Amino acid sequence: MFGSRSRPPETVEQVRTRIRHRLNADYLARPDYHERLAKRYGTTTRHLRRSEPEMRDAYLKWIQDLCLDTEVALTVTFRDFVEKLEGRNRRLACEKALVHLINRLNRAAFGHGVRRRWQRLTVVTVIEGEATGKRVHAHLAIARPPKSDLDSWIRRVVLEARRCHQIHREVEAKHISSAGWAEYLTKEGPGVLALSCTTKGSF
Repeated sequence: MFGSRSRPPETVEQVRTRIRHRLNADYLARPDYHERLAKRYGTTTRHLRRSEPEMRDAYLKWIQDLCLDTEVALTVTFRDFVEKLEGRNRRLACEKALVHLINRLNRAAFGHGVRRRWQRLTVVTVIEGEATGKRVHAHLAIARPPKSDLDSWIRRVVLEARRCHQIHREVEAKHISSAGWAEYLTKEGPGVLALSCTTKGSF
């Protein structure tokens, strides 16, 4: 209608550009961005490399900032056919299962908004047990969707985790009651952080 103040709908190319800019912003915010440049281009960015303590502090600060938006702590283990894999194959299988779980949680929280408006939950994920020889398991810090009850969301998180084929049915979810969860997630070092399963929310 002529004179209407409503914003015209975005074209497909505009949506793709907005999503690409948002993904680039999330990537640039990661503490290892400059280290990835240094590894790719060698001596051209050698001055950007940081020591291991500095890297750990940067990761801890980054995770703490992300965990400010999370309210649910989830711990999952993987089924035997995933546990029997070795090396990188096991890591990739775990990350694939966790990405599937996070996609289910996003759809449960936002429905079609996941595809139409790129709505996402804030999720921080670490995979532990590979370096210590323990059974491989994952810890997740998950945000609560807006206008949702915390107890019902925790029950939904457990339900969606049990519906994943690669994840064992014995899962544990609880409310994050203190700021120490971010330090607990990084107790084995920055290497346990699963970047492919860590996202910053967008409602």
